[in-house]
Amino acid sequence: MISAATAATAVLVTGLVRDHGVQYLFAATILMRIFQIPTGILKLGRLMRFVSQSAMMGFVNALAILIFLVQFPQLVDVSAATYGLMHSA
Repeated sequence: MISAATAATAVLVTGLVRDHGVQYLFAATILMRIFQIPTGILKLGRLMRFVSQSAMMGFVNALAILIFLVQFPQLVDVSAATYGLMHSA
């Protein structure tokens, strides 16, 4: 199970690797770190308090819908026993 920022990263990284290959994943990781270090030094994370609760909820709900849509094809054409196993877990 993934949640919060990890889920958003997983959705973005999956498309990146699918479209460009694993070699771009390393470059994207380095580029992300180049942005993340100055952001942390300047303490820009405090700007998140200006994002409304409605916007945050919309983002999280859209993320849940995207994850569901990506996983939905895995649930098509499976036996009824599969659904029983998922429910008991």
